[in-house]
Amino acid sequence: MLIGAQKSGTTTIWHWLSQHPDIYAPVVMKDYHFFSRSEFYNKGLEHLHSFYSDWKGQRIVLQGGVNYYCENEFGARILKYNPTCRYLLLLRNPIDRAWSAYKYFRRLGQETRAFSDAIADELAGKIVDEDKHRYAYLDHGLYHKHVSSLWGDLDRESISILLYEEVFAEPKKYLKSILNFLEVDCNRKIDLDVNRNRSQAVKYQYLNNLMFSQTGIVGFVKRTIPIQKLIP
Repeated sequence: MLIGAQKSGTTTIWHWLSQHPDIYAPVVMKDYHFFSRSEFYNKGLEHLHSFYSDWKGQRIVLQGGVNYYCENEFGARILKYNPTCRYLLLLRNPIDRAWSAYKYFRRLGQETRAFSDAIADELAGKIVDEDKHRYAYLDHGLYHKHVSSLWGDLDRESISILLYEEVFAEPKKYLKSILNFLEVDCNRKIDLDVNRNRSQAVKYQYLNNLMFSQTGIVGFVKRTIPIQKLIP
């Protein structure tokens, strides 16, 4: 499980691991919060497993969610599903992480406030629960709080904590460390292009807004057609 945090290099790590012949990592599962969001979890395991129908027996099957480490439901649910799972948790300087996440949601058109207003709203407790997975810029950086809670559910030895600044300063070293942690061949050739998911402007804002809409006709279509499988 690649369990977070937002804007800490998880997309690049996923890209690295997906190239390994012993790891099955369908891109649609990179940030599908099955084990923490009830609207997904309540669809059952058959729904989860449908995304892995092309599995060819690889030793490692990867699933991920950048908010898993800070969502209360995750620990108990994943333990019930697979008590021997291993976890990769990437963390980043919390100030840089917050600013990067804010810019990301601004580019997507989901965030319309000034950064100072967004922070003030969070400090005033104005972020509703259903928006905390996006707009809790400060809370996502309270690593001690969230990791301590995670350790209350999971075996510490099953979690590898990596720091964004260190991983991307020495990518070869840390990729080898990750592969050793997963107990797969660490000598496989991997493309270490670290610019995956680099922050860029949205090319077609209107189309982007449609894709992220949860209301009206678009919302209805997204709830009835498996668009997540069609457009990762």
